[in-house]
Amino acid sequence: MVESGPKPLGDMRISMKDACLALGMLLEGMSIRSVERLTGLHRDTIDNLILVVGDNCQRFLEETVQSVAAKDVQLDEIWSFVGMKEKTRVAKGHSAEVGDSWTFIAIDRDTKLILAHQVGQRDDSTCRRFLKRLNRATIWPLPTINRWPRRLHAQRAVHVRHASGLRPTDKELRQPARGHAVFAGHDNRH
Repeated sequence: MVESGPKPLGDMRISMKDACLALGMLLEGMSIRSVERLTGLHRDTIDNLILVVGDNCQRFLEETVQSVAAKDVQLDEIWSFVGMKEKTRVAKGHSAEVGDSWTFIAIDRDTKLILAHQVGQRDDSTCRRFLKRLNRATIWPLPTINRWPRRLHAQRAVHVRHASGLRPTDKELRQPARGHAVFAGHDNRH
């Protein structure tokens, strides 16, 4: 008889013990090839494991972190690159699968709970996806937003006003001073 319960590793044919060992090594900073040598798992299997576990973590985050009454939310954007930096990618004519990558993240300052995150390009569509996730994760309005990245600030003002059926004002769309944000018509500088 075959068990029909949830399968955290999907259709992968590796043991949970091997998966945990490989993930633990990766979390400690080991490279995929080093984990391959030490565990005997093929690097493509390790790559697939990372994707499966990442999808499971994303689903868990979206299902469990909802309507959080956060008092102080810290937002940031983290730059990284895949394969090569954007300037080199453009100069060499490579596809958009390589180059700059941005991670937008929202953290409750008091509890250190990650409320939402989004990985993508530094553009409006990535910001909108991030803000939709943040909207689902928190109770509106967020009382204090610290250090909004400039692009997110403008998107957030538009998003808040649109959700309430209003058009954003010029004051809401203006660029805030570094480290401060004007949010929904209120200046949170102390």
